[in-house]
Amino acid sequence: MHVKLKKIRIQMGYSVRGFAELLGFGRKHSTYQCYEDGRRALPAEVLQAAQAAYRRDRNFFTKELPKHIDDATPNGCPNEAAKGAW
Repeated sequence: MHVKLKKIRIQMGYSVRGFAELLGFGRKHSTYQCYEDGRRALPAEVLQAAQAAYRRDRNFFTKELPKHIDDATPNGCPNEAAKGAW
């Protein structure tokens, strides 16, 4: 399970410290590191929190952001040369 935790963190582009903070570990990022390295038993809640963060991140980039862009610019991105300086 710890391998999956590390894979999620890397896919999201976080450092160990940054991902630990995202999951609510605060300054106890060394505790998170122990989970990721397999030196401590990984509580199911930590993996579930990581998976939830990953789903939110993926949903933002694959669903929410493109829909927002499409709504704002239904004809595609405006051409800077044609529109001037936006």
